Amino acid sequence: MTLTRAQKVFLLLLLGIFFVFSFNQIRDFDTFYHLSAGRLMVETRSVPTTDSFTFTNPGGRWISHEWLIQILFYLVIVAFGPWGLITGIALLGTLTYYLVFLLARRWGAHPYWALAVLFPVAYLTLEQWVVRPQVLSYFLLAAAVLLLDSYWRWPKTAYLVGLVFLIWFWANAHASVLLGLAAICWYGLADILKSKLRRWGAPALSTRERRRFIYAGLAALVFAFLNPNTYQSVFYYYFIRDTHALLNVAEWRSLLDFLAIPQAKLFLALMTAVDLLLVFKFLHDRKPHLTRTGLVLGVSLMPLLAIRHVGYFPLVAAPLLATELSQSGVFAKLAARLNARAFRRIGVAAAAILGIALLSRGLLAWPREPVGTHILATQAVDFLGQTGIAGPGFNFAHDGGYLEWRLYPKYKVFLDGRAETSAGRPAQDFLTIAQMRPGWEQLAFDHYRLNYFLLWYRQPLDGVVAPLQRALIEKHNFRLVYWDDAAILLVRNTPENRVVIDQYGIKIVNPFLDPTSIPEDKQTEAEKEMRSLLARSPDSAMLRAYAELLRTAN
Repeated sequence: MTLTRAQKVFLLLLLGIFFVFSFNQIRDFDTFYHLSAGRLMVETRSVPTTDSFTFTNPGGRWISHEWLIQILFYLVIVAFGPWGLITGIALLGTLTYYLVFLLARRWGAHPYWALAVLFPVAYLTLEQWVVRPQVLSYFLLAAAVLLLDSYWRWPKTAYLVGLVFLIWFWANAHASVLLGLAAICWYGLADILKSKLRRWGAPALSTRERRRFIYAGLAALVFAFLNPNTYQSVFYYYFIRDTHALLNVAEWRSLLDFLAIPQAKLFLALMTAVDLLLVFKFLHDRKPHLTRTGLVLGVSLMPLLAIRHVGYFPLVAAPLLATELSQSGVFAKLAARLNARAFRRIGVAAAAILGIALLSRGLLAWPREPVGTHILATQAVDFLGQTGIAGPGFNFAHDGGYLEWRLYPKYKVFLDGRAETSAGRPAQDFLTIAQMRPGWEQLAFDHYRLNYFLLWYRQPLDGVVAPLQRALIEKHNFRLVYWDDAAILLVRNTPENRVVIDQYGIKIVNPFLDPTSIPEDKQTEAEKEMRSLLARSPDSAMLRAYAELLRTAN
């Protein structure tokens, strides 16, 4: 396991590359709802079980399965700000892939093969390292597999104790603890299969050691239920799947639904190639790696169920692939040739150049601001709070989190990223209003008495928002008062909103009106409105492009 000085240098270089590629701007729609939840728990000193953030389902069931990490996120942002959160996630990603490197070495991979394979296999999923509790499950899966493998090599009780504690922590951090429990079950089942079918190798554990492992597995299962939501955390997916299907939440759709995106195609091709190679090796080896191959095939199925699971694949696929390449006869001969001094120098130089180039590329893409204001409606929400426009209001789920973070408890949201709190009528009502289904006016204006609409208007929702905006302005006396890259804000034309409309109201331009179609007699007023919008949002690419088209039309 000891590394040479050169190998240590390349390992540090690789970890530096992982750090810069995991250092991602806060652009995830759910980040701020997690922070809001953490703040609420710190202030109330309790873990909530009923919802208080929405006005559409007050007192509804809230399964706060991520409570422990939400508190941690909140404490970090209070102490170190958003840059501290981003740095913490990047460090967690770096540590996770260090554990994956250790696992590859434990399985017998040559250090250089482990270094060479790890980044290419992981590259397509590094954008998953964002400020959301799920990323902790990547680290916990790598740690769980390392603990399991350690017990299989050196059957010490300390590894099992660590595993049980890890499962308890995981159950209070994220509902993906089921994945950890599945890994424990698979290790035990694979060892039993080996004892029955020697074709797959001899069992690693004695009867006594296997019995001890079974007791630890049962203890881990019990500890998984030791959380504020007990069984609801462990089986969280079954409480939210209908709502996610109803709202067509993208991250819960299969990888196969995204094959129009080149990155999804490339990931599927990579995953398929690795799986086929490992299956081929498993079928032709005299002593196939049943446990390891089963782990890889298991995590390969997960992205096919939901694209949000792509991050798990590199954690077990990269170590096994590196091991198989290290032990392959062809590559062993190649490694022997590369031991020659001339080849070794060329390889070291090429790897150093490539590593420095990747590190430089990551640093050039370093975010210049911690929060993606062109994606998240941060400025529109700030405008809402500054102008005092009163609720209730209509918002898409991805804006609910920031609304809660900035304006709760004065403002409550229509819905946010929590599927269980929007289950049933809130989700149905949301779709009825957003898609202008029969009865939407009664819901919006008689039942909920909506005073404002905060809307994402760009793809893929432009086709939904365009007719809704037109109906609100032309039929229901709403006025556009804010527009930037991330949102438009429309308020009802009432005496209470008159001051805001008089000061900020936009009558001519809007994101769904071609600027070249604006009549000549309204050009001057349109240009004035664009100057006003740009004064409030000078960095808006959409507004600058619209203003340029308007000038060109003149």
